[in-house]
Amino acid sequence: MCACMPMCCYIARTEVIISYFALQLLRSEIPAILTRTEVLNTLGSIPNPSLSFKMLSPLVHIVPLVLLGGAMAAPAPASVNGLTPRTCYETETSSLRCYTAPDNIPQDVLVDDVLFIAAYLRSYGAQIRTGRLFNMAAADAPDCGEWLLYAHGTAQAFAKHLDNTVDSSVLFADIATTIDGGANANSTQQAAALIGCGTDGGSLGVAVDASNPTYAGSTYPAGYTTDGILIKIVASGA
Repeated sequence: MCACMPMCCYIARTEVIISYFALQLLRSEIPAILTRTEVLNTLGSIPNPSLSFKMLSPLVHIVPLVLLGGAMAAPAPASVNGLTPRTCYETETSSLRCYTAPDNIPQDVLVDDVLFIAAYLRSYGAQIRTGRLFNMAAADAPDCGEWLLYAHGTAQAFAKHLDNTVDSSVLFADIATTIDGGANANSTQQAAALIGCGTDGGSLGVAVDASNPTYAGSTYPAGYTTDGILIKIVASGA
């Protein structure tokens, strides 16, 4: 029996904190991707967390892994044409692919939910002056790992790392554009984006705006590339 010895208390509180983050993410009250500072700030809002910073330090590394893996954040994306999530396939490329019958399984998502996800990701990315970057290192996303970006209503957006030989980094703004074609997209731009798949959902490699100065700036991680990330719109099961 644990009479709240230091290690027992630490494990119990670790589970509580992780459960708290997972619950808030499911309720869409915090973004799926958090920086160390944002984790600390959010933890500061938990009533009586009873954790010293010494105990919190290793926990900060645990929470993002739980969230980024998507295992607790949302249901796994639906299988599409027999493809299993988080597996590499030669047929899954950066080209636009709508999950349209009969060759695929339509996801039956609401277009408004997909547009909401794009708008949220664009707003989240704009919280940093130079634009917030989304990073997928090969070591963190092996075997074409998939990370939940955001879920709303009937839809959820995942990022899949297609190339295990590179570390990838793109702006959230470009992920949003990949989904909706741009903040003020015309019909042609929408047709070339994931929103062009309508209620079926689909996948598409990130449409990178290479002219954005952030990609050549000091905040862009050294050794990373803008290639290698696939965005997927699938059903949330809601």
